[in-house]
Amino acid sequence: MADDIAFRHRYPEWSTLLACCLVQGGARHYVHHDRGVKDLDVYLFYAVPPGKSSNQFPWLRGGTTRNSDFGPSVLGRQVYTDAERADHRLARKVPVWESFTGRRVDLLGRGIVPNPDGPRAAVTEWLEQGARRRVPTATAWHLGRTPVVSLMPELGEVWWPGPDSDEAGIEKGLYDDSHE
Repeated sequence: MADDIAFRHRYPEWSTLLACCLVQGGARHYVHHDRGVKDLDVYLFYAVPPGKSSNQFPWLRGGTTRNSDFGPSVLGRQVYTDAERADHRLARKVPVWESFTGRRVDLLGRGIVPNPDGPRAAVTEWLEQGARRRVPTATAWHLGRTPVVSLMPELGEVWWPGPDSDEAGIEKGLYDDSHE
């Protein structure tokens, strides 16, 4: 996790990593097995330091995506359609993604308030707060629409089941973290 080490070195006040979780489509597939996996979205949840707020987290969503290839995957490779290749927003990205031997992994980060009951309670509380929002603008609201699966500290534990019905199509980038 070179990105995590670099982040902690650059922002030592944000250096307490509470949890690492699989979210969105990959988590949906892991829990419900009802749709495929386009890419793997992984969130690193860091403890908000005393005197700071989660809005001050230095690695906001737009700057956190790191596309990585971890080699051949049991999930196979993502096949891109002609429409995706022709999409001007993806024109530079698809050729790079197609060179991957495995699935693309998007690594993102958030600052959340620690909970004395542990990382699972902190992430769950953050998702519950997001679920109560009436305006779907917060990261927690969007991540709460699908399962959340712990990768660290409890590998493979479902921390948030998400809804029973498939809510595919929640577009990334349509929300703004500044309202949190």
